[in-house]
Amino acid sequence: MGRLESQKNQLELIEIFSDLAVEDWKLVIVGSGSRKDELLIKIEELQLLDKVLLYEFTQDIASFYSRASIFALTSRFEGFPNALAEALSYGIPCVCYNCETGPSELIRHGSNGYLVDLGDRHSFKLHLETLSKDLDIRKIMGLKAIQSIQHLKSKNISKDYFNIVA
Repeated sequence: MGRLESQKNQLELIEIFSDLAVEDWKLVIVGSGSRKDELLIKIEELQLLDKVLLYEFTQDIASFYSRASIFALTSRFEGFPNALAEALSYGIPCVCYNCETGPSELIRHGSNGYLVDLGDRHSFKLHLETLSKDLDIRKIMGLKAIQSIQHLKSKNISKDYFNIVA
């Protein structure tokens, strides 16, 4: 979920996914941007046309998050990663590159997801494989994901805001 731009690094995600030792999993990327053609070429080059699906950006993000089992974020840099926060709110365990800002503010390594050193493809792949093969870990992390994001709900933020202003 996100813009198809160099910063988001979906090309690397596709390459990592192509090396996963898992069957019957699909990588779904939802977004629009200048890198779409490059991603499509890589998908074809790696013979992943039936395993990696690209969808145009949509306002109906719920239909994608509600069917997702794992959320992967390979961004090189982030401000506040909205898509990551959304995924956590849907109870999706996450694997993220620990870029300078963003993911580490939301992910507690080993609790609601995994933080991986930026560019460490091997660890990223291992964590994706762990989650893909273990439904129990996904369920536990999914519950912790929902709990971990509660402080960002509008009713909680509103309370904090009014406490500061008052």
